[in-house]
Amino acid sequence: VPIGANGGPPGSFHFSESAKPVGFTPGAAAAAAARAAAELLFHGQKVGTVELRSPVGVILSVPVSHVDLDESGSEPVATAGVVKRGGDLTDPTEGITICATVSRTSEQGVMVDGGPGVGRVTSPGLAVPLGKAAINPVPRQMIADALSPILPPGAGAGVIISVPGGEELAARTNMAEQGIEGGIAILGTTGIVDRERSPSHERL
Repeated sequence: VPIGANGGPPGSFHFSESAKPVGFTPGAAAAAAARAAAELLFHGQKVGTVELRSPVGVILSVPVSHVDLDESGSEPVATAGVVKRGGDLTDPTEGITICATVSRTSEQGVMVDGGPGVGRVTSPGLAVPLGKAAINPVPRQMIADALSPILPPGAGAGVIISVPGGEELAARTNMAEQGIEGGIAILGTTGIVDRERSPSHERL
């Protein structure tokens, strides 16, 4: 039986500390975190790994660092985190935790916004409109694609992406010069980061 990277099925990548031929983008990390949180909120299941199909068709098996349910408010919400692994220690986002908090909404579909540590767009000409959370269109679609198959009929989900320490990281990487303030951007066009071939804009 043929296998893929790190012993997985063909076309898959399983990420671990000892074997990282490629990494995954912040967008893929956000989508995996959102899926894990939604699994707990809507189905009561705590998952340790999320499988995602990247925009280029690669199946990513992404470890989940934590997932918790908060029932202290009027409505329960679930939060999960994924440690972003780019496979490159020079990548400023290597090792950061990208979190997703998922809540039920009255409207069908998946609504995505940014929380603490995710920047806001302050300059025109970027892929995201002025004032919106700096979560690019492909990561937004990855999040929606990750959640849509598991939502109960007629249900909707609100997803807030946050990055602990994101504001400090943004200050060190000059995000303000790129038209993003208050945190980092959630980027990625393929879902994966090839250490040898990916351009720098896939990494920040």
